[in-house]
Amino acid sequence: MSGSATVDRGFSGTRWSAVSLASVTGAFTPAQALAALCARHRYPVYALLRHLGHAPARAFGIASAFLEGTQRSAAAEVPPAVPRFRQFLLARLEEYLAREPASTTERIVDDADALVALEARYAHDAGRHDVPTQAFKRAFAVDVLLHALARLREEAQAAGHDAMYAALVPFLAREPEPHEREALARALGAKPSIIATALDRLRRRLHELASEYLADTVSSSDELAGEQAEMFAALGGSG
Repeated sequence: MSGSATVDRGFSGTRWSAVSLASVTGAFTPAQALAALCARHRYPVYALLRHLGHAPARAFGIASAFLEGTQRSAAAEVPPAVPRFRQFLLARLEEYLAREPASTTERIVDDADALVALEARYAHDAGRHDVPTQAFKRAFAVDVLLHALARLREEAQAAGHDAMYAALVPFLAREPEPHEREALARALGAKPSIIATALDRLRRRLHELASEYLADTVSSSDELAGEQAEMFAALGGSG
């Protein structure tokens, strides 16, 4: 499929470019790339279904059926005018729900732990949005953020900075109060200036990791910038 889509030189190896531009040579076949992206993002699908009023087990079943079907899709089914995976996934989900009456979808939950984890995320986010598509956007952003945080934690552990990471992670999204800065200095045995520098580095690295993860869902730098803006709006606008 050639279409009219274009891909930046530095984005030719992303999973979404492999799907949306089947002519691009990369590390993944279109089928492998699409399957990996779908597997990563079960939560946005689940969150939208829960927001529509489906019970946890039913939402899990519908999400599983939808994602399995989408993973089997050929790359030729992806419209060339859709440059972002998130847009594609939402459009396909809306089409699926219009075509397949959700009330007829019965599935046995084959991964109870996964359902518990998804429902815990949703319980934290429930009520933040009135519109299902906004719930989807926030859930997608949460997926990206949690992945980046997991990578950040792994890097801190590998560098032997577990204690520093654990102490500073609550302040990645806000500035510590003066008394909190003092408590951090005492707990970590470091000067406030050192702690401030470490916190700034963690924030910048988190942003980099989130951007790397998002880059795999687009095919150009312009689209990456758009996804970053959407992500921060979805997270920041939720209170």
